[in-house]
Amino acid sequence: MTGLLRDFSQEVNPSYAQFGYGLSLGRTEHEERVGPPLPSMTLPDSRRLLRGYEWLMVIPCEIAAQLGGGDGIAAAGDFHRVETLRDGAVLLQVTPEFGGFTGEAIERTWQLVRSVLRPGMPKRFDSDPGGPPSRIWYADIA
Repeated sequence: MTGLLRDFSQEVNPSYAQFGYGLSLGRTEHEERVGPPLPSMTLPDSRRLLRGYEWLMVIPCEIAAQLGGGDGIAAAGDFHRVETLRDGAVLLQVTPEFGGFTGEAIERTWQLVRSVLRPGMPKRFDSDPGGPPSRIWYADIA
């Protein structure tokens, strides 16, 4: 998966890309729980504000620069893989395995990216017993 996301991102320079649970079409869990209501409303700001955060993601070059680039991101936490792509974007894999992206790993990721997230307290929804677990940190960026 990591190689696929890296290769894709080096070809198209996305404003955000991730591997994680899909909760709704086109929206990250952060967008689902903080807003705005439509993904098209986050796209104009997606090189200034990160759309979300996940176990494996690409942070676009503009936002990666705000976080200190690949070196600054690597120094900010104990992440499994931090790789600077040729355009300056950063491929971040938080833990070696998808199932390890829980609790402390989610908080560590949120601490890294909170300054570049859309502000707001994430809403809690009744969980679907058969659905995926929430993988965001329930705190406002303030």
